[in-house]
Amino acid sequence: MSDENRKTHRLKHAKPLLVELKAWADDQISARVTSQGLLGAALDYLVKHWESLIRYLDEGYLKPDNNTAERHMRPIALGRNWIFAGSD
Repeated sequence: MSDENRKTHRLKHAKPLLVELKAWADDQISARVTSQGLLGAALDYLVKHWESLIRYLDEGYLKPDNNTAERHMRPIALGRNWIFAGSD
């Protein structure tokens, strides 16, 4: 799929779901959930990072996750175990 087609597809299918999710999260925060619980903390995080979450809707070449970056950082994280290998 081309970047432009992917963007059009996301705007048609993903954006309405995200708008509904945001409305639900705002409703939960304002009416029922305290920010001290786990759900409240998760909803606060969602609202705080909302602009970053929906950024992938603006451009077709963007991905909705950071799996590529995580995959490239994995060897570094695993290598931390080797730092002290063989030392007392």
